[in-house]
Amino acid sequence: MGLVLGCGLLHPATGLSAGWIDSMARVVSPEFRVLDDRRAELNREPTGLRLTAGSPNSLGYHSGVAGSASQWRWVEVDLGGPWPVDTVIVFPAASPPLYPNPGFFFPRRFRVELSALGDWSEPVTIADHTAADYPFPVDRPVVLPARGVIARKVRFTATQLVEQDGWHCLSLAELVVVSGKRNVAAVRPVTAFDSCETGDYWAARALVDGQSPFGLPLGTNRTGSFGYSCRPRRRATEAAWVQVDLGAVKPIDEVRLVPARPPDLPGRGGVGFPQHYRVEAAATPDFADPVVLRDATTTRVPNPGDGLVVVPAGGTVSGRYVRITATELWRRDRDDYIFALAELQVASGGENVARGAPVSASDSIEDGGWSAAALTDGFASEYELLDWPEWADRVARGTEREVRARAVDAAWEAARIAAYDRVIATAVAGCGAIALFAVGLAARARLARRREAERLRFQIARDLHDEVGSNLGSIILLGRSAWRDDPAQTREDLQEVTRIAEETAASLRDLVWLLNRPGGANRDFPTRLREAVAGLTSGLKVTFSLPPAAALADLPLTTQRTLLLAFKEMVHNAVRHSGTAALAVTLWRADGVVSLEVADQGRGFDPSASTEGSGLAGIRARAVAAGGRADIQSEPGRGTTVRLSVPDGGRT
Repeated sequence: MGLVLGCGLLHPATGLSAGWIDSMARVVSPEFRVLDDRRAELNREPTGLRLTAGSPNSLGYHSGVAGSASQWRWVEVDLGGPWPVDTVIVFPAASPPLYPNPGFFFPRRFRVELSALGDWSEPVTIADHTAADYPFPVDRPVVLPARGVIARKVRFTATQLVEQDGWHCLSLAELVVVSGKRNVAAVRPVTAFDSCETGDYWAARALVDGQSPFGLPLGTNRTGSFGYSCRPRRRATEAAWVQVDLGAVKPIDEVRLVPARPPDLPGRGGVGFPQHYRVEAAATPDFADPVVLRDATTTRVPNPGDGLVVVPAGGTVSGRYVRITATELWRRDRDDYIFALAELQVASGGENVARGAPVSASDSIEDGGWSAAALTDGFASEYELLDWPEWADRVARGTEREVRARAVDAAWEAARIAAYDRVIATAVAGCGAIALFAVGLAARARLARRREAERLRFQIARDLHDEVGSNLGSIILLGRSAWRDDPAQTREDLQEVTRIAEETAASLRDLVWLLNRPGGANRDFPTRLREAVAGLTSGLKVTFSLPPAAALADLPLTTQRTLLLAFKEMVHNAVRHSGTAALAVTLWRADGVVSLEVADQGRGFDPSASTEGSGLAGIRARAVAAGGRADIQSEPGRGTTVRLSVPDGGRT
C-alpha cells in the first residue's frame, strides 16, 4: 500500500515531479517511451536566437478602453513611401510589474493589412485571424510573411479584444516592417483609432521606437567584447565622441545605435547611453563641414534600455565618416560619468557598411571587454547582432517548434497518465504482503494508543485513591474530633479541614482538566501551570519563562500529568520551607526531553545533610516513574533550585 500511495502521490494529476516513476512508465508503455524521446529531442533542438527579457523604458502602444470585447481597435504606421514589404513582425507588450510577461492585452482575433497608396482603397491582407482565436503562443513575436507586397501603410486591426481586470483594450510593444535588411517602420508616424498617452510609457510613437520586452535581435554566438566606452569623467558635461571611417563617401540610409548591456550589470540595459548627444556625417575626419542627422543636445533623451535606436537619413545624406558626440554623459556612479555603445551600424544600400570599419575616439577604455574596435565587430554586449530577416526567420522557426512541442507535450501528458495508471495497477497486484505489513503496523499503533489510555486511567484512579481518598479520610477524622469540648482544638481542626478540602478541590480540578480535554489539553498546558500556582503562592512574586503552546502540541497527557503534579509539589515545598518572597518557574523542551525548574531565593539547605521529606521524595519518585530524573541544588542562605526532566514522548 505504501508503494501504491507513493505512486498515487506522484501521479501526474497531483502536479508533483516523479522522475523515477517516469522511468517506470517508459518500461511499461512503448507509446510513452516514444513521446518522451520526441519531447527530449525537441527540448534539445537549438533555436539560434536569444528571446531574453529586455529592459525597455517605453512599453509601446495602448488603446483606450473599449466597451466590450467585440469593439474593434486599430493602429497603423505610415512608412513614408512605397516599400516592398518582406515581413511584418508584431511584438506583444508587457506591463511590469503586474504583467511582466509578453501578451498584455494581445487580442484574440486580428488581421494585418497593407495599403500601397495609403488610402486603404485596395488593401492586401497578409494575416487574417478574425474567424477563430489566434492559435499560436502570444508570449513571443508574431512573424507574418508579406512576400514583397508594395505598401505605404501597415495596419493592425483587433476584432476580438481580451479582457483583463474588467477592461477591454489593445496593446502592442513594437511593430517592425522588414524591407530588405531594414526596419522601414522605425520612428515613422503612427495613427490609431484611439490611444492611451502616458508620457514615455504608453504612446502611439512608442510602437516604432525600437523598444520591446524581447530586447535586441540577438543570436546565440558569443564574444568577449562589450562595445566602446570612454574613460570615466568627473562631470557629466565633459564631452566625448567616437566615429567610424566607412572607407569612402557613401549614401547613408540610417544610423543605428545599439545600447550596451555589460554582463557585470546583467539587469540593466542602456549602460552609458548619453542623455544629450549629436549624430553627424562628414566627408573629412575633422568634421569641418558636418551634416547633422540628429541633434539631441538640448532636449533630454530617454534611455532606450535594450532598444535599437534608429537615426534616419533617408538616403539623401552622404559621408565617409559618422560621428556620435555625447554632450551629457550617463551617470555610472556618484561622481563617475561615461559614454558607451555596444555597436554602431550605418545602413547604406541595404547593408551595414560600418561592419569592421576603423574606429577613432576622443578616448577609449581598452580593457576588460571594452575597446574602440568592438564598436563595429557585429556584436552587442557579448552576443551576435542579427539582421532583421535572419532574426525573423529564426523566430518563425522557433514558434513552429513551440507549437510542435506543445502538441507533443499534450500527447506526452496523456500517455504519461495512462502509463502511471498501469504502474499503479501493477503495484496494486504485487503489494499484498506490503499491505498486510502496513495493517500490522496500524494495529500495533492502535494497541500502543490503547495501552497509553489504560495507563492514564490507572494513574488517575490511583490519584483519586491516594490524594482525594486520603484527603476525604482526613476530613472525616477531623470532623469527628471536632465534637470535643476544647474550642481551641476544634478551631485548629476546622482550619485543617479547610486546608485539606482546598487541596482536594485543586486535585479534582487537575484531574478534570486532564480527563475533560483530550487532544486539546496540551495547548493550554502553559496556562494551566500559571493557574495552578495562583492558589499556592499568595503574596509571592512568581516569574514564568514558558514556551509557546505550539511547542507542547504533541506532549502526551501522561507527561503533562507528571509535570503538573510535580510542579505543585515543588511550589508547595518552596512556599512552606524556603521563606522566599519570589519564585522563578522555567519550562523548556529540547532533544527529546521536557524540563521543569522552580527556583527560589530563600534560606536553602545542605542537600548532603538533608533527610528529604515526603515532598522531595515524591518529586523524585514521579521522575523515576516517568523515566526521568529530579535534580536538587541548594546551599544554606542561597536558595534552592529543583529541576524535573522527563522524556517528552516524541513528536507525532
